[in-house]
Amino acid sequence: MQQRRPVHASSLTSWVKQYNQRPCLLTLLLSSLAVAALCSFLLPPAQFSTKGRTAESMSNFSVDSPLVEADDLAAPRKLLTWGEARAKALKTAALLTQQETYDLVHGFLAPANKSDPEQKQLSGYYVGNTKPLKRLGIPALKMQDSHNGFRASDPGEAGTTTQWPCVLALASSWDDALVQEVAAAIGREFRGKGANVMLGPAVNVHRVSRGGRNFEFLSGEDPFLGARLTRAFVLGVQGEGIMTVVKQFAFNEQETNRKFIDAGVSDETAWELYYPPFQAAIEAGAAAVMCSFNQVNGTHACSSRNLLIRDLKDKMGFNGFVMSDWEATHSTGAIASGLDVEMPNSHWFTQERLLQGSYQIAVVEAAIRVLTSVFRLRLDTDTSCEPPCMKERGSNVRTAAHLHLARKAATAGIVLLRNDGILPLNSNSIKSLAIMGLGANSNDSSNAGSGSAYAGGGSSHVVSPNVVTPLAGIRDRAGKAGVMVRHYLGNHVYTAQQLAAQVDVVVVVGATVTAEGWDRRNLSLDDETNAIIDGVCNTKPTIVLLETSGAVLTPWRDRVSAVANLFHAGEQTGNAWASLLFGDAEPKGRLPITFPATEVDTLLPSIEAGVRYSEGAFTSYRSPTFKAAYAFGHGLSYTHFSFDRPQLAVGTNCSAALCVRILITNVVAAQAPKWCRPICTSRGHGCRTPHFSCVASAGRGCCSAARSKT
Repeated sequence: MQQRRPVHASSLTSWVKQYNQRPCLLTLLLSSLAVAALCSFLLPPAQFSTKGRTAESMSNFSVDSPLVEADDLAAPRKLLTWGEARAKALKTAALLTQQETYDLVHGFLAPANKSDPEQKQLSGYYVGNTKPLKRLGIPALKMQDSHNGFRASDPGEAGTTTQWPCVLALASSWDDALVQEVAAAIGREFRGKGANVMLGPAVNVHRVSRGGRNFEFLSGEDPFLGARLTRAFVLGVQGEGIMTVVKQFAFNEQETNRKFIDAGVSDETAWELYYPPFQAAIEAGAAAVMCSFNQVNGTHACSSRNLLIRDLKDKMGFNGFVMSDWEATHSTGAIASGLDVEMPNSHWFTQERLLQGSYQIAVVEAAIRVLTSVFRLRLDTDTSCEPPCMKERGSNVRTAAHLHLARKAATAGIVLLRNDGILPLNSNSIKSLAIMGLGANSNDSSNAGSGSAYAGGGSSHVVSPNVVTPLAGIRDRAGKAGVMVRHYLGNHVYTAQQLAAQVDVVVVVGATVTAEGWDRRNLSLDDETNAIIDGVCNTKPTIVLLETSGAVLTPWRDRVSAVANLFHAGEQTGNAWASLLFGDAEPKGRLPITFPATEVDTLLPSIEAGVRYSEGAFTSYRSPTFKAAYAFGHGLSYTHFSFDRPQLAVGTNCSAALCVRILITNVVAAQAPKWCRPICTSRGHGCRTPHFSCVASAGRGCCSAARSKT
């Protein structure tokens, strides 16, 4: 069954506001102008502030972890087809005992560590575990968080895995090849740690700008972007023989009262805006989907037959299994409504309860789905440890190649929002700079709950003792350029102004930190950073570097020389910033979300039990009333382009109803990105979303836009 395609918009606010009531043809012609304009770029709360977490203050993070010399590179794993895997699962299911069948539909809690109350479970186990069926060669499922890297949760394990850029930083690259490359590398680290299931990626489309987990959501604010990147991520991870568990399905777009809210969403809004990334994951072969805590239209997501059977398994064609979020199962009957595995243990899916409810057919079908995913990824052919996996969990899987890739990915995620020409810095004219802001030298937090500006907080937080702080990265690169660096890490405006008067340029690092379990109180920078920016921007040219968990307000944006944003970018953050400032890398990131002009230009987390998605698809850039400081898709580079006039392509040169071609030429010497990223909006009137293709060379490129027949 074909569903409505998602809508998309240009980052040009003035154009977005004009097209709402236009007929299809005029909308497309306006879209061609947006294509040209976009191709010109060519593509928390105070208690969790960064105060006191400076590099000097964290003595337990003072020594870099060693690196493994070589990466375990191999060709992507050849997977079975779903049909082949299902046939094998049916044969195996016929051999299962009753107990083995029930063991497949729930996890188990790892043994408690009685000798160390602070460590909740014994080492060598995983966040989620199922029992192996040794008689039949079925391995245990060993599940670990998450899409930002393997979360080291055993004592002494911190620093043995890479702290990668968060998936929202990856989304800022708009580069599905890079996303797949990073995902594959994360998959290899999971495999090296003995795990075979990643509890991710999270692909929800942002709805609430203050969302506490927005940095975890790969889709940003756009279903089409989310679908493209989700497909790449799933292929990358599963090519390494690691199951992906795509989450959170569905409508888990806020943390406030996340376990209790009832999301009221129409089918039209679901399919147009929130489902496409999940659909893409299924088309890419995702092994599992995680259902969320909240209710959807009056029924818990993990008990919703409409959600799990009608939409996910039937309409989307999902062949894998559905697992619950931790303790998100609310009834034994959920197994008949599409839930296949209860996690983290069996409370509702006990053998006694399932037998009493006469759910035998549903139990067998759930077991077959689990086996199907196991066989499709050929996990039964792996030489895999059975928990406790002490050797694997104690191994070091950080490699030099992974650090290089982490730096590449972090740099690709930088979005240059404003530049009056000060960047890249010219060491012939700029001899000194001052780095300011509490975030400039904050280190990572060993407390996943509070998080950090490098990795956010919550279950996806990968603790790293090895972060390159902005101060360290910029100071090292500046030294090579002969530029003197001074710094002030406090929040007293007068002191900052005194230092600013003594240097040529000021760099202010501002951050926001949030975590799973709570939404942000506002969209301002943490640690009174706005006051520092206001205090120094009229004294000397000021560059603002933002390390954020989502959208932020930028009330000083017109008074500073440059602004760049980098969503939580992992342990190579400081080196990425240095590459931007000194022109070692061409900025090519684009915002996957909107930075609003004011708080009024956003949807707020609801404190009501019933959360009505009454705005439909009109969130973010799709809203006819929200104003943007920096719109979805915005991003500058260090070069400039000229365009020919848009031309209609007809006849054999166009395979769709209507095509538009634009010739783009790089007119300066700076290296440009090798692709352009046109974005187009189609709203109402039965119009389908245009499809785009671009070809670019060193100096010239061509973008084509084609509209499908309605």
